[in-house]
Amino acid sequence: MLFEQIARNKRRTIYVLIGFVLLLIAIGYALGYVFYNNGVIGMVIAVVVAAVYCAIMIGNSTSVVMSMNHAREIKRAEDAPELWHVVEDMALVARVPMPRVFIIDDPSPNAFATGNDPKHAAVAATSGILDRLNREELEGVMGHEMTTCATMIFVCRPLHWHYQLLSGCS
Repeated sequence: MLFEQIARNKRRTIYVLIGFVLLLIAIGYALGYVFYNNGVIGMVIAVVVAAVYCAIMIGNSTSVVMSMNHAREIKRAEDAPELWHVVEDMALVARVPMPRVFIIDDPSPNAFATGNDPKHAAVAATSGILDRLNREELEGVMGHEMTTCATMIFVCRPLHWHYQLLSGCS
């Protein structure tokens, strides 16, 4: 079941990318036809733009998501000891590499995980959740996020968030 879910997430990510590229090609064709009276020119430009965009999004998805959320990276335990140690403990329990840790200055209680694979994962917690939860509750939240890292449920999420940003939806 778990491996089926991981495979399904990978397929969905590929479908999203293919759909995005096809949409860009269609828009490129239309723009090429309108401005150059030749849709093929627009399609070629769209394919190049799509290839560059996909490479950047796949290679830097964690950084893109964290910058969209104005997240601040915690690079050592001294910066946020409780969060750092909870994430470290939960990563050990879940048997995943220690993810990058971020804090988002937002009063709403929230946390999420993102990345392309467990080795390149990151977890973020808002200041609101850190203020409201005790250590045991924070362990529960971060344990959930470590499960997300281990099962790669998040693979589509960075792409989905970025497409929402591009389209103006939230």
